[in-house]
Amino acid sequence: MFPTIFGNQGNGPVLSPASDIPMLSIVWLWKFWLARGKLHILAGPPSTGKTTLAMALAATITNGGTERGVWPDGTLARFGRIVIWTCEDAHEDTVIPRLEAAGANRNHVFMLSETSENGRRRPFDFGRDLPRLEAKVKELGDVALIIIDSIAQVVSGNSNSNTQVRKDLDPLVVFAERTGCAILGLTHVNKGSKKKDPLDRVNGSTAFGAVARLVWIVARDESDRSGDGVSRSVLVRAKSNLGPTDGGLSYQITPIDLPAQGGVANTSKIEWGEPLPGAPKDILDDAEGGSAPVGDDRKQDGMDFLSELLSVGPMPSEEIRVRTENAGLSWATVRRAADAIGVNKYRPLGMKNWWWALDCGQQAWPQSTAQAGAMGFSGGFGSGAAFGFGAAYAAGSEPKSIWSTASPTQWRSPHQPQATPLGDTAWISKNGEQVEQVEQVEQVEQHEQVASTADRMDAGMWKHMVDCCLTRYQSRARRVDDDEYQVRESIVDYVLETNVELVDAEWIASAKSLLLQGEFWRKQ
Repeated sequence: MFPTIFGNQGNGPVLSPASDIPMLSIVWLWKFWLARGKLHILAGPPSTGKTTLAMALAATITNGGTERGVWPDGTLARFGRIVIWTCEDAHEDTVIPRLEAAGANRNHVFMLSETSENGRRRPFDFGRDLPRLEAKVKELGDVALIIIDSIAQVVSGNSNSNTQVRKDLDPLVVFAERTGCAILGLTHVNKGSKKKDPLDRVNGSTAFGAVARLVWIVARDESDRSGDGVSRSVLVRAKSNLGPTDGGLSYQITPIDLPAQGGVANTSKIEWGEPLPGAPKDILDDAEGGSAPVGDDRKQDGMDFLSELLSVGPMPSEEIRVRTENAGLSWATVRRAADAIGVNKYRPLGMKNWWWALDCGQQAWPQSTAQAGAMGFSGGFGSGAAFGFGAAYAAGSEPKSIWSTASPTQWRSPHQPQATPLGDTAWISKNGEQVEQVEQVEQVEQHEQVASTADRMDAGMWKHMVDCCLTRYQSRARRVDDDEYQVRESIVDYVLETNVELVDAEWIASAKSLLLQGEFWRKQ
C-alpha cells in the first residue's frame, strides 16, 4: 500500500518521506543577518541611509576574503558579486558614488535596468523577466546578493493587498532559492509607526514581512547622546525565521566628497558603531525616545557606577552589561551616563568586541587572549589586519595618518601629540573619537634589530606589518612559476597601501626595503 501512496505515478498529491529529504544548513553571507537563497526586507524612514547601508553591504561582499571585507561584528565576509536594481536613484551621480565611498570593488557590481528583447531595449520587468535574469546570474557566477530599491516596485498591483503582494513576491522567493542569491528589498516604514511592534512598521501589506525570512528595521537615534550634533541611526532585526533577533547595531552617515567627471560627487558612507544589546523593540524605543530626560538620581547612579567600574582600566562592553544588570541599573541609563562622563568606546585591532575606558591616555589594551582572559574577557582574536587602518580618520586639521608624519616612531593620537609616551600604546582617532590600539611588543630579536636599524618604526608597528605580510603570504595561491621576490614585493606593497595613510615617499621606501629584507620570510 505504501509504495502506491508515495509513488509518483498517476494523478494526485505526491508525498515524499522526510527520510528521503536531505538536511542542509543555512549558507550565511553575514551570520544571522544575511542568508543566501532568502528574501530580506530593509525598511526605514527617509534619510536614515537605507541605500547607503545597502552599498556598504555590497562593498563588504565584493571585498570578501580580504582585509577590507569585514562585517560590522568583525567577522570576515566571503567574496561574491552584486546585482543592483533601483528605480529611485540615478546610477551615475548617486549609486556609483556611494559604492565608491563604501570602498566597493566595482568590477564585481552590476547594475540592472533594462532587458534586451528582439533587438530592442525596454525597462526590466520583474513579472516577465525573472527567468532571463536567472539565466544571466547563473552565467555570471558567484552572485551573492541582489539589491532591489524599492521592493514595492516588484508589486504590479495594490501593495496594500496581501493577495497581490504574495502573488508578486512568490516568484522572487523561488528565484532566490534556485540561484542561491540573497535578495535585499528596500522599502519605507509607515508614518507614525514609532513605538509600534517593529514588524508592523513595514510599509504596505503585512505580506512583505510575512514572505521575507529576515526583516531589518532602521530608525534615527534622536538622543544625540554624544552631544556632537552628528545624526546617528540604529539597525535591528524585526523578524528572523533563521536565527536570533536580539541585538542591533549603531551607525552614522558620514558625508564625503569624491572627484568625479565635471567636478565633485557629494555622497556619503556608513560608519559602524558599537553593537547594541536587547530586543529589537527595546533598541528602537531607546533610540526614538532618547531625548526623554533621565532622572537625575538614576543618571548620577550610573555615572558613579561607571566611574568606579572603569577606574581600574578598560573593560569589554559585554562585561559592563552584566554588571549593570547585577547593579539593578538599566542599560539605557548607563549608556547616557557613559556619554555624560566621557567614556571612550572602541574596538581594538583583531578583536570582535567593543571596550569602554575612562581615560585612553592612561590605560592599555590587552594584546593576547591570555591577557584578555585575565581582564574578564573571553572573546577570541582574528587577524590584526581585519580592521584595516586605511579607514582611520584624524580629527580637525591634523594629518590623516595613523603613523604620525611628524615623528614616524610614534603612533599616536593627534589629540595628545606630546603626552603619549613611546612604547606599547598606539592610537587611532576615528570620527572625532579616540580609538586606542595597543601592540604589546614581543621580545623578539628580529623586531628589536629592525626597529633599531630603521629608527623610523617602533616594534609594535613592525610586528603588525609583519603579521599582515605573513597572513597574505600564507593564504596566497601558489604556482610553480611564481617569482618569490615579486610575490613578496606585491604583498608588501599591498600591506603598505592599505595600512598607511601617509604621504612620505622616503618613509614608505624605507619600510618596504625593511620588510622585503626581513628574516620572517625565510622561516616560512
